[in-house]
Amino acid sequence: MSNPGNPTQSLRCQADAVSYSGRSHFELAATLLAHALSLSNHAATLVASLGSYETLASTSTPALAAHDTTLNSAAEMFCRAAGVLAHLADVVIPRWEAAVGDDGLKGRPVEFGRDVVTGLSKSVEAGAGITFRC
Repeated sequence: MSNPGNPTQSLRCQADAVSYSGRSHFELAATLLAHALSLSNHAATLVASLGSYETLASTSTPALAAHDTTLNSAAEMFCRAAGVLAHLADVVIPRWEAAVGDDGLKGRPVEFGRDVVTGLSKSVEAGAGITFRC
């Protein structure tokens, strides 16, 4: 049992809380990053699976409509992935940095830097623009 009057025990509990907070931020960031990359990869696979159907004379009107629906779904997935990455860069990572401080970030993988995630977000957003032919 802990002694609430013991300052050493109190400091240890605070250190455990900060350490746990850092892990929970890392786990949230890792989950969001994996989710966004999965959405982006799935969207890219959908686009690649269609090939160059628009230029084929043998493609029927209903098939064109189905392919267009698939392209719209892929573009929506790209947009969702970009939004998740933007949220990760703008909200989750800054809260993580505030929670653990500079010392707690020393071992953080480069993939969880704000600049890297922002770059990924813009890259995925560009994929949505290309899919929509904007």
